[in-house]
Amino acid sequence: LEAAKSEEDFSAEEFFTNFARIWRMKARPEFMQMLASVDVHAPGHLRTNIQLPNFDEFHETFGVQEGDGMWRAKEDRVIIW
Repeated sequence: LEAAKSEEDFSAEEFFTNFARIWRMKARPEFMQMLASVDVHAPGHLRTNIQLPNFDEFHETFGVQEGDGMWRAKEDRVIIW
């Protein structure tokens, strides 16, 4: 996110929307079960729905408020770097 912000044409809405797009997936339940048993990575919907609410910019960009499905209180947001 920080690297993207340095771009002249940066758009937080496009950044977060495209982040979600790259992880979207539609598959039969059987395939998703098989994938969960062999893939060490989290499913795409979790990569999006768990990670993005950690960004203040996400909440600001989409007007996420307490009570919304992707709301995460500021003190509960995980910041690694």
